[in-house]
Amino acid sequence: MDVVMQRNGSNPDVGALPVFSNGASPGSLEKRPYFWGKKYFSDLEIEELCNYRNHGTDNSLTYKYILSPTYDMLLPLVPTWMAPNTITLIGLVSVLIGNLLTAVYVPTLQEEAPRWVYLLLWIGLASYRVLDNLDGRQARRTGSSSPLGHLFDHGCDTLNVFLSGLNCTAALKLGSKSFYSLGLVWLVAMGQFFGATLEEFFNGALNLGYINGPSEGILLIEAMYLASFLFGPSIWEAPLSIGTWQIRRGELFFWVLLPISTLTVLANYVSIWKKAIADNKRRDILDSLRASIPFLLFSFCLVTWQQTSTAYEKHPHLFLWCTGINFFYLISRLIVAHLTNTKFPTVMGVQLVMAIGAANAVAGIFVGSKDGLLDQYVLLWLLLGVEVLVNCRRVMGMTREICSHLGIECFRIKSREAPVSTKVI
Repeated sequence: MDVVMQRNGSNPDVGALPVFSNGASPGSLEKRPYFWGKKYFSDLEIEELCNYRNHGTDNSLTYKYILSPTYDMLLPLVPTWMAPNTITLIGLVSVLIGNLLTAVYVPTLQEEAPRWVYLLLWIGLASYRVLDNLDGRQARRTGSSSPLGHLFDHGCDTLNVFLSGLNCTAALKLGSKSFYSLGLVWLVAMGQFFGATLEEFFNGALNLGYINGPSEGILLIEAMYLASFLFGPSIWEAPLSIGTWQIRRGELFFWVLLPISTLTVLANYVSIWKKAIADNKRRDILDSLRASIPFLLFSFCLVTWQQTSTAYEKHPHLFLWCTGINFFYLISRLIVAHLTNTKFPTVMGVQLVMAIGAANAVAGIFVGSKDGLLDQYVLLWLLLGVEVLVNCRRVMGMTREICSHLGIECFRIKSREAPVSTKVI
């Protein structure tokens, strides 16, 4: 049974159910289909979801004066028949293609791939950045905004976090024997994304700073990919001397990003606590710490697994896919809890995957094996298979329920019969 916590307060935007772009009004829960015998939303939850209003600002000067005008100019190139979710999915597939290439050419995160691989990594991430910013504009342009689009966009962002993090470590040649590669994905990418999502959960909005990950952070990684393509990834192996400290350029990349990420996460918590005090909801301070338990448990199992076995050293791609899909489940539960103004579990059944991996690694120590009691390669594939099945069932089930309830389709824009009244993007 899940142990859950309830977010304080109620959604101030809940009112009459909106009419969506195809003229359909939300239907009753009874009309929504079961998926493998399971319903994911109650009537109240689907109503909260339908009435959710997206709030947030991007204060990045780069975004305001350069990126946003560029996206506005590119929007007319997108066919009006293309659904916003399709645009987002194309961007994610672009990143995934690069990830599969690194698995082939950089299996232990320290090999040197052909130069064109790094060019494709840049194209993939740049495509995702552009398309991820065009989907919302396309939704407003075509009148096809919906809560599903917001949920789909956040889900793809979560997957991109570990996929791009893995691609980045491969391009920097950090190697699976070094903690730098895992730290870059776990502490810098996942940690920062969890902090941002947690702030949005408690404050109802995410206000990005003047320098932030979705804008300057992605541009920095793109520049690194281009440098690897133009000069070869060996440039990141060149040693640097900082006083008596000897470090490689690629490792310096990690040390530059780590404090920025740490300060960003601290700012997320400070923002939550300041709002809690201002709104006289001091309980949110304690609740924000409780809500951090899932990520802390995830992190404990991840580090234990990595430090006590050869799972990450021998199979870094498979290890990060297994832990990355687990992270996706955790974040998606937090996002859904935010959109439906409902409970966020602090202990979830899928966390057993991480616990099993860590326990197997620790048990191996007692029999003198760093490969664990069970073969790490086989165990990773088994656990990944379970996670993929659980997440696919959940994502497909929620998508079917929302589409059936709103009378929309996930990857197709229906002909519009009524004006749009929802503000969800």
